[in-house]
Formats: sequence, structure tokens, C-alpha cells
Amino acid sequence: ARKRLNKSARQREAKRLKALPEEDCAEAYDRVLVDADCTTDGSHAHVQKMVEKGTAVDNVSAERCSSLLELQAALLRNGFGRLRRGGVLVYGTCSLTKAQNEDV
Repeated sequence: ARKRLNKSARQREAKRLKALPEEDCAEAYDRVLVDADCTTDGSHAHVQKMVEKGTAVDNVSAERCSSLLELQAALLRNGFGRLRRGGVLVYGTCSLTKAQNEDV
């Protein structure tokens, strides 16, 4: 089973990916998976943890949702930029909202 990266590992990975030259990545992949960050409202376990911590309202605030929608759209654009013609892109979130899935 794959271990979930901690925050500092995610930051290092994000830096590494930003360092990749665009020309080396453009249309480089036959398949791209975009597992976008979301409000996690579709995961009972995550919602339960947020309620217990008292952060559930913060996670679905208008400001957070707006920034997530921007991030999700950017991730999707980036994924399509890496995809070869005729390739397959899969986009997923653990949210149940139309705004974070079909509308992106």
C-alpha cells in the first residue's frame, strides 16, 4: 500500500515537478490521472474527522471552495497539457458536488 505523503514531502514533490522543463513534459504521456484536491465531502471518514476537530465549516467555506475550483481547473489544464493526442485523462475527487466534478 502506498503511504500518504506528509506536508513537507508534498512540498518537495511540488518543487520537483515545477522544476521539470515544460518542453520535456508537453504531450509526454498516454495516460494521465488527475486526483484533485477537494473539500472531501464525499468521504465519511474525512467529514467525521473534520466535525470532531471543528474544522468542517472551514473546509467548505466559500473562500476555500473558490480557491479549490481554481486549483482543480489548473490541475486539469496541466493534465491535458501533458497528455498525448488520443490519450486518456481520468479526473477524480472525493467530493460529491457537481461544482468540483462535472463543472470543472
